[in-house]
Amino acid sequence: KLLRVLQERQLTRLGGQTTIALNVRVVAATNKDLRLAIAAKEFREDLYYRIATFKMQLLPLAKRPGDIIPLALQVLQQHGPKGIYWQLHPHTQGMLLQYAWPGNVRELENVMRRAMVLCVDGLVMPQHLMFDDWAAVETQREMEPVVTLTPAIAPTPPMPIVPTEIASMEPALPNDLHHAVRLNEHQLIMATIASSPSRQEAAKRLGISPRTLRYKLAQMREMGLPMSPMAQAA
Repeated sequence: KLLRVLQERQLTRLGGQTTIALNVRVVAATNKDLRLAIAAKEFREDLYYRIATFKMQLLPLAKRPGDIIPLALQVLQQHGPKGIYWQLHPHTQGMLLQYAWPGNVRELENVMRRAMVLCVDGLVMPQHLMFDDWAAVETQREMEPVVTLTPAIAPTPPMPIVPTEIASMEPALPNDLHHAVRLNEHQLIMATIASSPSRQEAAKRLGISPRTLRYKLAQMREMGLPMSPMAQAA
């Protein structure tokens, strides 16, 4: 019956007697070589020639790097809690671009949904990424992170690149997730202060009030985290 519908572009409803004309296009996708499937008697040849009017090859996600960051941001905006503007740290973008994505777009969606569970402030950091192929990830972590210039969905102040003197101050990350998040927050705040003309501007770029920034700096001093001269002055 399907072959007849595709050939004659007409159908009759179940229990009906009136023939209905159709004006539709069928879009079909597969990850198999249908010619080989036909030879192996796994796919009907007559069906193949009815649907193979125009064929397109869609490259795997890893070969479409320009789509990775926009798709990741789209998943965050669509499925994340409302009221949060999601962003990807430059090092996070680098890891996403370096990963092989054997599961293509579905795997990317899963990775970003996991990141939403771990991320509490809308800025997705590298430690929030949980890939399915951990062996590939460990290889990536030995490589220098790549900073991408792909824009976010909505305009946002540019994320500061961590200066060498600030990056060298970062202690080794412990296993505890809470402390890891704190240390990455420390690195981001130090970099933002170093690249901002004033404390008020740094707070604005971070999306927090000057009072909250002062409170966070006081917490970092109590934790014994290294502070840049500009942060000490703040």
